[in-house]
Amino acid sequence: DRIAALYEALTQVRPNSEGLIWIERTGWLQCLLPGASSVYQNTIYLSVFPDKTPSAQVDAMVEAAIDEYRRRGLAFRWVLGPWTRPTDLRERLEARGLRLGRMVHGMARALVPGEAIPESRVVVEQVKMGEEAEWARTYDEAWGLPVNLGPERLSSVARSIAGGVRSFHLARLEGVPAGVGIADRLRGSLYLHGSAVLS
Repeated sequence: DRIAALYEALTQVRPNSEGLIWIERTGWLQCLLPGASSVYQNTIYLSVFPDKTPSAQVDAMVEAAIDEYRRRGLAFRWVLGPWTRPTDLRERLEARGLRLGRMVHGMARALVPGEAIPESRVVVEQVKMGEEAEWARTYDEAWGLPVNLGPERLSSVARSIAGGVRSFHLARLEGVPAGVGIADRLRGSLYLHGSAVLS
């Protein structure tokens, strides 16, 4: 079942902050962190209403979800995708004052067994223990953030590398750091995120 697979993927990579409240049911995954300023900790990730849900009931549940955040004075986001039901949910949200933040597009490519990979000036390496600083510096520069190479930051990356579930990747253009990415290993797939390149 596609929704069950999506739910499983989302629950394996979901944020884990102290005090985070998760609201879960069939076709629904929502997080709420009182006092947080980040929408990443206040998000409705999955919203699939059963096909026969009366329109008025959908509206009531949408209102309740929005009111929960607004009552607490929290900024939040509502993620929509091809799986979202009803298909007019975006219009229902916009009618309640929400606006489209950004569109995210994905790409997929089938790989042919034994296919030759063309030579490139770009080489992507998996970051090993002891290489956290170079990755972190490139990440911060690529995302336009203040470079943070403090011991807490580097220790966090090192712990993730040692854990083996999350891997960090550094792209080099002719040997010079040029981009970064993160991959979380799920059952039978990878979740790629945090990718950026130096301009």
